[in-house]
This record gives sequence, structure tokens and C-alpha cells, in this order.
Amino acid sequence: MKKVTKLFGALLALVMVFTSVFALNANSVVAKAEDAVLYDSREEYKDFKYIIVNGDATVVGYADGTKTSLVIPAFMIDEEGKKYKVTKIGDFAFADNDRLVTVTFPYYLTTIGASAFAGDKKLETVIFAPNSLVTTIGEKAFLDCTALTNLGLEKSKGIVLPYNVKTIGESAFENCVSVKTVELTKSIRKLGAAAFRGCIGITSFEFAGSYSKIPNEFLSGAISLKEVSGISSNVQIIGTKAFKSCSSLKKVTLKSKVTKIYSRAFEGCTSLTSINIPSKVTSIGKYAFNNCVALDNIKLPATLTYLGASAFQACESLTSINVPSKITKLETHVFFGCKSLKNVTISGKLTSVGNGAFSSCSSIASIKLPSTLTSIAKNAFSNCTALTSITIPSKVKTIGDSAFAGDTALTKVSFSAALTSIGASAFSGCNALKAATIPSKVSKIGANAFTCSNLTTLTIKTTKLTTDNVANDAFEGTPVEITVRVPKAKLETYQQFLIYNNKGISKHSTFKSF
Repeated sequence: MKKVTKLFGALLALVMVFTSVFALNANSVVAKAEDAVLYDSREEYKDFKYIIVNGDATVVGYADGTKTSLVIPAFMIDEEGKKYKVTKIGDFAFADNDRLVTVTFPYYLTTIGASAFAGDKKLETVIFAPNSLVTTIGEKAFLDCTALTNLGLEKSKGIVLPYNVKTIGESAFENCVSVKTVELTKSIRKLGAAAFRGCIGITSFEFAGSYSKIPNEFLSGAISLKEVSGISSNVQIIGTKAFKSCSSLKKVTLKSKVTKIYSRAFEGCTSLTSINIPSKVTSIGKYAFNNCVALDNIKLPATLTYLGASAFQACESLTSINVPSKITKLETHVFFGCKSLKNVTISGKLTSVGNGAFSSCSSIASIKLPSTLTSIAKNAFSNCTALTSITIPSKVKTIGDSAFAGDTALTKVSFSAALTSIGASAFSGCNALKAATIPSKVSKIGANAFTCSNLTTLTIKTTKLTTDNVANDAFEGTPVEITVRVPKAKLETYQQFLIYNNKGISKHSTFKSF
């Protein structure tokens, strides 16, 4: 019986080699079916294409594209009967297969190549052998496998990576939209960028392993993700857009070694209510927590030296913030639109408040600016509609355009003696402001700087104003009967050009000298 079986196998192999020689390139051969004692069916493996690399077989394709289920053999046998372990699925080996539903991998397999199953939109289940030797899942290996739900041992649910996996390539599971849960393995040492980007069905992700960075865009767009656990204690960097638009994520616990949170890392995590910033963090990038509308409390560590533009923009539930002493500049829009923000503590060496830094923070009633401050940029505190008073520190020389525009509750402004320039519309719309004093060093006032409908008393201490450095309409919209107090030596000059040179002071105003 065995002789018949072997004779049949030999004849089958001869036919396969003869009929396939024109279909394969010079580096590929067709697998001979093994003896029936080893396999249940000779037909099952006959159409695999493979190459030999360093004494092992790499599967590079399959001739029969109609199969819905594939079991990758553990060995390939050449025409001479030599057996080769199957250790790798080659790059693009089964890519864009529109029939494949289930794949089973052999024990000796160590590597799944780049784009090996990319675009297999009907692939649902990938089964690894018990104690699988797979160490590497290549970049884009399962990209756009939109039906994939289970990957692991035979009865695994979700993605449960075999123990020996050390590397997950870039975009390995990107857009696998049907996956619900993911469990990494303790052996993981390298995670690829965007590995699970666009996996909109993932609800739970269990990290494991040892690596220094959560890669860029790793889980970006995982809109159903609610729970993240097990982030490695060795992680130092949260990459750009790592968790961007994970809109169902509620809580994240970062480990103590984290030092940098890159730009847009948690942008659009609209359900995030709690995240700790570890004590060693030195940098939070641009837009890092932009539009985290549910985040209500956060404590920035004393080690922080850089807080990027729009880092907490539109964090509408945030009620308090501390700016650590090593921050020297508040970047553009850093707290823009934080409409619940009431308590702001700024310490240390801050020298500038950037463009729109606190714009539209409509709950801030008061804020103490540090003595180290030298400039306030345009729109810095615009539309802070609850702000009632502000003291400009003594070293501030410039107030930018629209810096306090639209602050409708502002009743008192104490200017810095060092002030030289007040920007256009700086206090426009501050209609609760009844009195203002322009300091002695001011030499420039922009258009509509004081368009304040209830400003009844204006004191000008500076003698440096001219018709050229006071913009037209600088005081447009002030009351018709405003009282203007000016230095005695400038009474006639100021009265003349402020009234008659289109600066916005009415001819019905009253000028007084001091």
C-alpha cells in the first residue's frame, strides 16, 4: 500500500512540475504534496508557490485563487524529496485576495511579510499553531482586512498575539474595522507606527511588552476604544497622534518614565475625563489635548519646559490649570476656548502670553500675571467675558491687537509703566470699562484700541503721542461727552488732533490738563 501511495505521489509531483514551469518565475517552485501518511490530502498543498531562502521555505503565493480556507503547510518538498520548513509568508503573498476567509499558520512560521494579506477584505479568521514561533508581523501585513475579527489560537476572540511576537510593523492592522479587542504579548519589543490606525471597532486594548514609545498614530481613529491598560513601564514617549480621535476613550494612565507627549497625541478624545501627566514630562506638543471636551482636571508637572500651541485648545470642561515655573512662553491658542476655566495659576519665569492663549476662556474672572512678563500678544485674552480686572505687570512693553477685545465685564485695567504700544482693538468692546489711564511711555495706539461705549474718563500721561502714531478711530465709539485728561503742555495739541484728525474723540468732549 505504501509503495502505491509513494508511486502516486511521485507521478503527481512530476505532473505538477511539468505543467507549472511556465507559470512561475525562475526563483519559484511548486510544492510537491507530501506522503499521505503525513497529510490527509495530497491536493491541499499542491498549488502553493515558494522560494528557498537560507535553507527554509518562504511561501510567496497560491495558484488557486478560489479557495476560501487555507492551511499553510509546515513543510515544502522539492522534486528530489528534500523537506524545507515553512518559516515565512512572503511580501504580498496573498494580498488583494477576494475569496480568502480563513488562514491557518504552521508551527515553524516566524515571519509574516509586508502586505502579506493586505486588502483581503473577506478574511475573518487567522489561526496560529499552539506555541507558535512567529516573531514578526510585517508592515501592512493585514492592512484593510476589513472583515478580520479573530487572530490568534484556534478559539481566540479578537486579536491575541502569540507569545513569541516581538515586532508589529507599521500599519500592520490598519483599517481592520471589525476587530473588537486586542491583547499584545509580553515579548513585544517594537511597535510600528499606525499599526492599529482606523480600527474603528476596537473597544479594549491591552498593552504588554517592553518598548520606549507608543508610536505615531498607533491607535489613531479607534473611535470605539473605551479602555487602555498595561502600557509598558518603559514607555518614555507618546507619539504624534498616537490616540488621536479615540472619541470613546475615558481614562488613560501613563507610567512614570514618560518624558514627552508629542503633538496631537490625544487630540479629539472627546470622552477623556482623566489622564495623569507623569512627574518627568518635559514637553507637551502642539494640539496634544486639543478638543478633549470632557477633560475637567489636569496637573502639569514642575519639570515641564515646553507647552505647545493649542495643547489644551477647546478643553471645554477644564476648570483649573497651573503653569509651571519652567514655562517661559504660553504658545498660540494654548488654552483657547476653555470656556469652563476659572482658576489659572502662573508661576515662575513666564515672559510672554501668545496669540489667543486664553481667548474665549469665558469663565475666567481674574488672573494674576507674573512680574517676569514682557509682552501680551494679539487676542491673548479676547472674549474672556467674565474677566473683571487685569493688572499689566511692570515689564510689559506691548499689548497686541485685540488682546482684551470683547471682555465685556472688564471694569478695571492697571497698565504697566513700561508700556510703549497698545495694539489695534486691544480693548475694543470692553463696554463695562469706564476709566482708563494711558502710561507715560506709550508712543503708539492702534485703530479702535479703546472702542469702549462707556469709557467716560480717559487719562493720557504720555507726551509722545502724535497724529501719526495714534491710528485713525483709536477712540471711536467712546461716549460723546467723554472727559479727557492730558499733560498741561499737550492740552492744545492733543485736543486738536484727537478731535479733528479722525481719532474718534467727539468735539463735545471735555479736555482737562494736569
